[in-house]
Order: sequence, then C-alpha cells, then structure tokens
Amino acid sequence: MALLTQYARKPLVLPKKGVIMDSSLVFWAPLWHPHLSLSPFVTKDPQAHSCTVTGALWTPQGRTFDGLDDKISAPHNTALDFAADDFTILGWFYHHSIPDWAEYSAKSLDANNRWLWYWHSDPQLYFSAFVGGATKANYRSTTLVRSAITLNSWYFMELKRTGISLTMSMNGTNIALTTLTAISTNSITNTGNGRIGLAHDGLAGEIWWYKRSLSPLETEFIRLATRWRYS
Repeated sequence: MALLTQYARKPLVLPKKGVIMDSSLVFWAPLWHPHLSLSPFVTKDPQAHSCTVTGALWTPQGRTFDGLDDKISAPHNTALDFAADDFTILGWFYHHSIPDWAEYSAKSLDANNRWLWYWHSDPQLYFSAFVGGATKANYRSTTLVRSAITLNSWYFMELKRTGISLTMSMNGTNIALTTLTAISTNSITNTGNGRIGLAHDGLAGEIWWYKRSLSPLETEFIRLATRWRYS
C-alpha cells in the first residue's frame, strides 16, 4: 500500500516491473500513462500482459471507447483465470452514454464459456458467468439502473467475490444485488482472453484485477489514493 501512496504523490512515476509486492494483483492497467499509449502495450502488474487495443484512443486521462466495438484484450493465462478463487475487479470509468450492452470487464472464450460485468438493456448492471453453456453465476443490481448514472462523470466501480458471495459497489457505496443464480462454490474458469470496455461509451482510466477479495479498507484506500486524477 505504501507503493500506491507513493504513486498517488508522484503520478507520472510508476513502480518498476516486479516492485509491486502483492502477488494477487494479476492485472493493472493505468490507461492514462504514456507507457500504455500504444498498441500493444504492457500492463504494469508483475504478469506484464501484452494487451492489444482495438480503437480505444489514448488520452492523458485514459482510453476513450466508442460504445461499439472498441476494446482492450489481454491473452489468456492462468493468472487471469479466477476459476473458484476469490477476486476483486476495480476500475475508474467515465460515461458519455450507457448503451444497451456495455462491458466494464470480461473474460470470454465464446458464448458458452465466459464471464462478464456489464450494463444490460433491461437496464441493470449485471455480473454473469457461463461454463460449458451452464450458468454459474448471474446477479443484477436491484435498484441501480442506467438512468441513475450521471453522464460525463467519473465513477469508481468494484466487483468482488468473497467465498460464496458476490458484491458490487460504486464510489465506495454498496450496490444492492438480486441473485438470479448464486455463484456458491462454482468455478468460472475459461481459457478466453481478458477484455476491457467492449461497447463502453466513454473512458476507462485505470483497471485493477486482484485474485483475492480485497478488504473494504484496501479498496477504499485505492479509491481515495487515485480519485484526484478523476475529479
């Protein structure tokens, strides 16, 4: 956490490869940084994923997505396969609009083997996971709908699995969820690519994937240490 504090004080100085000591950090993409302005770019986590950019133009605040087919892809490896492990996904997102289908993060081999964190046309926020065509998890926001999102504003979004439970939060506030299919002890494994921002209309500033359940204090520290960039 001291490294993140240092990063917040010196926003253009990132820890060198391998210095981040938390081995559970399996994907970290500060998309605003010039090192990540090309395609492919290499993430700043110890895994150093080589990510391919489709569209998603670079800006000093992050990558901007067109709400259609722009995306960032990371090739499959075992570090990105959460399987039945706990995980936490965090991200700063800015919305010009929210299309009928808009992903924050996903990992997808095909329609039968994938997980997705996304806005749906109905119009709630969802997390869904499928393995071999079987639904392994399906949750939607109970009261949060697309119209509640203030457009042209930044939001800090969190998705977290802790044991047999799944939670989401927005700007540090819990999002009430309706369970359609409980994740329970299910594995959500697949060998597809990781994906950021497909059909997202706006910007993504910074993305973290952890292969563990971060504590509320850890998540809040990250949010507070980085929000100056998005205020």
